[in-house]
Amino acid sequence: GGQKDSFISADSFAGFQRLEAQDSHEEAEIIALLLRAQLETPQRTAILVTPDRQLAQMVRTQLRRFQIEIDDSAGESLALSKIGNFLILLARLVDSSQEITDLVTLASHPFCSAMSERQSFRQTFDKINRRYLRGTLSISSLDELIQLLDERAPDDALFLQEGLQHALAPLKELASAQILSLAKAANSLGQVAERLAAQGDSQEAEAEAVHTLWSGPEGEGAANLLREMASFGHDFEIRPSQLADTLLAL
Repeated sequence: GGQKDSFISADSFAGFQRLEAQDSHEEAEIIALLLRAQLETPQRTAILVTPDRQLAQMVRTQLRRFQIEIDDSAGESLALSKIGNFLILLARLVDSSQEITDLVTLASHPFCSAMSERQSFRQTFDKINRRYLRGTLSISSLDELIQLLDERAPDDALFLQEGLQHALAPLKELASAQILSLAKAANSLGQVAERLAAQGDSQEAEAEAVHTLWSGPEGEGAANLLREMASFGHDFEIRPSQLADTLLAL
């Protein structure tokens, strides 16, 4: 057959090594030795990214033989925490076949304020949902909804433009790419999360949003995950449609 187009260039694999193991135990031992070599080098850090929880536990056990304890950021599913669920909802919007449905779910999240006082945002969005979205399949995107409201309810259109549309703009940029790095995705997710959590456009509102999102054990864990993605994910490329599943696997 003809040559197939690929979203992944040969340069994407620069610096990669392929190692084959006889079984999962040998695989865990090899990974542990590679991690140990990195961690024993001054100023070096390392991260293991795998959706295989059994393999991750085996690697952790192997590292304990060398008196190395690692932080397992996937000890609990990210989706089980409030901030984790919020980030995954944002990731799904990057390449969503049901954007309006996902937006309605996002708008009901307790962190979502979109630059307005939280209760006011919920009341206004619920009104728009009841009048223009519920029971109809004709509107599939936020842009289409705003276009409709421009004609029927200009104040509500402005509310969505200045709030949700502005806050979500970095995700639109991610969606327009054929491939994106985990580092860029992490920075955009953090930026959008803070915009959506802010109950206004003042510096005080922004600071309060940062505290709301990233404080406490769950918030600190999510912040550390995004920080690791931003630090180590420059060469880790995915399609926009893979972002939510990748977050769940970390």
